[in-house]
Amino acid sequence: MEKNIWKRMILLILLALILSISYQFFVAGSRFHLKAGNSHVMAEGSGAENAEIPGGGSSAPESSGVPADGGASQPKYIAITFDDGPKQGTTDVLLDGLKERGVKATFFIIGQQVEGNEEIIRQMAEDGHLVGNHTFNHVNLAKLSSTDGAKELAECFGELQSLTGQEDCLVRPPYGEVSDTLKKNIDCPIVLWSVDTRDWTGKSAGDIADYIVATAKTGDIILLHDIYKDSVQGALMAIDTMQKNGYTFVTVTELFEKNGISMESGKVYRKTY
Repeated sequence: MEKNIWKRMILLILLALILSISYQFFVAGSRFHLKAGNSHVMAEGSGAENAEIPGGGSSAPESSGVPADGGASQPKYIAITFDDGPKQGTTDVLLDGLKERGVKATFFIIGQQVEGNEEIIRQMAEDGHLVGNHTFNHVNLAKLSSTDGAKELAECFGELQSLTGQEDCLVRPPYGEVSDTLKKNIDCPIVLWSVDTRDWTGKSAGDIADYIVATAKTGDIILLHDIYKDSVQGALMAIDTMQKNGYTFVTVTELFEKNGISMESGKVYRKTY
């Protein structure tokens, strides 16, 4: 009789243990599924918070540090430049487009292009654009003597100053060729570029715009040519996108001034970073 009682007690204890363990597993499992379910809902509902921002990075509230490219609170200055003009039918269209957008650009003029385009050059200056020197005959200054190089630049500068009244002296050597002789003898800063669109190869306006938007960033100097229709259209397309992304277009001298850099004669400048 006693043995039966003990057996029953042991069976009851075992049954109680089994029920207790089963209950614990049930509760733990319920909590796990509840937690996982809540995480899934948050992930699905957080698409807007984690969406990428063009030109910025991510707007996720958990992000830390300085946002890419300085962030919305930091000014993003960039310079867009045009070589080999001016040209009727392209440069004048470009000037109208820049004025509509409140954009300041830098034009490196060939002296030979001045005759017949005087009004366009005056308009550049009146609209606040900077007019620079691209030699009179678009020659390779690195291959000229100091005397011949000086003559090329002086002829072009004389033509431009009489039309613009600008005293700023910036030189962009054709082909981007710079020699030690040029650097030693020139009385102006030498401006090259950091973003080369290679628009002269026959690229479409869309390709030019896409390249600028994907490549250019704060402190860059962009190279284009205002003698091509696709270059003009592509430049304006890129400007529209980049302005929406917080960029401000300034002249080359303004770009360096805003970055606290004093430009010096004979030195080569490509960007501000």
